[in-house]
Amino acid sequence: MIAPTTILKKPGDRVKTDRRYVRALARLSAAVNYLEPLWVPDTAQEAFRNLIHDRVVQIQRQRQRVGHFLLRHERRFRGAAWTVQRRAWLHDLKFDESADQISLRTKTDILSDLERRLIELEADIKREVFTQSWLPAVASLRALRGVDRLTAVTLFAELGDLRRFPTAPQYMAYLGLTPSEHSSGPK
Repeated sequence: MIAPTTILKKPGDRVKTDRRYVRALARLSAAVNYLEPLWVPDTAQEAFRNLIHDRVVQIQRQRQRVGHFLLRHERRFRGAAWTVQRRAWLHDLKFDESADQISLRTKTDILSDLERRLIELEADIKREVFTQSWLPAVASLRALRGVDRLTAVTLFAELGDLRRFPTAPQYMAYLGLTPSEHSSGPK
C-alpha cells in the first residue's frame, strides 16, 4: 500500500480516474525509493491498539462530562485537576436541586467505576504483553528515561515495529516533532 499523500499531482489536476492513478503510480515507482509503503498493522497489533485506546478515552470523556456539568453550575475547583482534594471537593458539593445532586453523584460514580476498571484493564494489558512477541520491544522502550511499562506499551501499540524508521529524524518526523517554517520573506 502506498500513502496517497506521497503521489505527486499537477496543480489544477482534479480528474481522478483509475487509469490516471495507475499511470502516476507506474511513473513514480520507476523512480527508485520515491514511494514509501504504508505500515499496516496485523490483526494482533490492531486488537492491541484497540485495547490501549479503550484504556484512556472513556475516562477522559467522563471527566469532561463532570467538568461541563460543574461549569454549567458555575462551580470551579481551585487546584490541580483530578487529585484527592478535587475528589473530596466533589463529594462535599451541595446543590439546591436534588436532581442536580443526583446527576453529579451519578457522573462521579461512573467515573469511579471507569477508574476501577482501568486498574483491571492495565493488569490485563500487562499480562497480554507477556504473551506476545512484543516483550523485547517494550523492554527496550522502557530503557528510555521516563518511560515505564504502560507508556512503552502505548508507544509500541501505536507505532508498531520501530525498525521501519531507519533514523531518529524520520521517527521524530512521523511523530510531528520536527520544526518547520512557513514564511514568505527571506528570514
